[in-house]
Amino acid sequence: MTKSILGICLGDYKIICVEARISGSIIIHKIAIAKLPEGAITGGTIVDPITVASEISEILAEMEVSAADVVVDIPANLTFIKSIPTEKDYATVTEDQLLWELSHHINEPLESYITGNFIFDTTTILFAARKEAIEARSRILEHAGLSVLSVDPAPVATFNFISFIQGNKTNQTIVLFHADVPYSHIVFFDRGEMGYGGTVFTSPELFGLGEGKKTWREFSEDIISSIRMAIDSRKMLSASFTVEGLLFTGLALQSGIQETVSSHLGIETLDLKALCKKKIVIKPRKPSIDLAGLSVVAGLVAHGQLL
Repeated sequence: MTKSILGICLGDYKIICVEARISGSIIIHKIAIAKLPEGAITGGTIVDPITVASEISEILAEMEVSAADVVVDIPANLTFIKSIPTEKDYATVTEDQLLWELSHHINEPLESYITGNFIFDTTTILFAARKEAIEARSRILEHAGLSVLSVDPAPVATFNFISFIQGNKTNQTIVLFHADVPYSHIVFFDRGEMGYGGTVFTSPELFGLGEGKKTWREFSEDIISSIRMAIDSRKMLSASFTVEGLLFTGLALQSGIQETVSSHLGIETLDLKALCKKKIVIKPRKPSIDLAGLSVVAGLVAHGQLL
């Protein structure tokens, strides 16, 4: 029997909440968005927990949610993610051994982090997030009467989203650029395996969320150079690595940016709606956010159904 799960994204400027279930596809039957006062969350860090908790309680009341289980995101800039080649004995090594591997990449004691890993056939993904950032999210949601199943790094949720719509047995390799403020991130779907391409600082003024001088042309150049560097890094793990498709999710980019990035990289832009057809079903007739903006919360729900 399928169960309803809540997916919640806590961003610097807004909260996105969906209630959904999986029955062959992800069926999103309730959506709510709340704008946050400036400074309540800054750079992913919860500065004003009382305000954030109040907004979450109002969202849950507005949605009249029936689910109590939730998976929440933690942004890419508060998460350390490292791709390393999978050794032949990784499937049987202990958690302590993988923590030892992770300790070589973080210049702080691991006691202040919560860590995890995904072991794929050829790549192992190690990740760590600061314990206080995860605990702050958990406390707020538990205070609202919810049971926190997991706190997922946003790039992992993005990968879970694309993995769900593509299926793990596909031979296609895709690079996904997820636009968010103040940090966007890059994720690879490499024939079912995850690759992480890092973060890209994203100026709030581009989306009318502040004042500044950053231009869309400069941002498109940032995207292009960041994806190129991410591809080059991925090729260090596999010399034959080739990207066959490009996807954009998250905040809507200015007209023409996707085409510019695609042209400079020589990678075809894929149609997100076509890929998600019959895999993501949005029940509200007039959703308050489009499919691209729901990618992370959909990925959170996809993970929640497995817990």
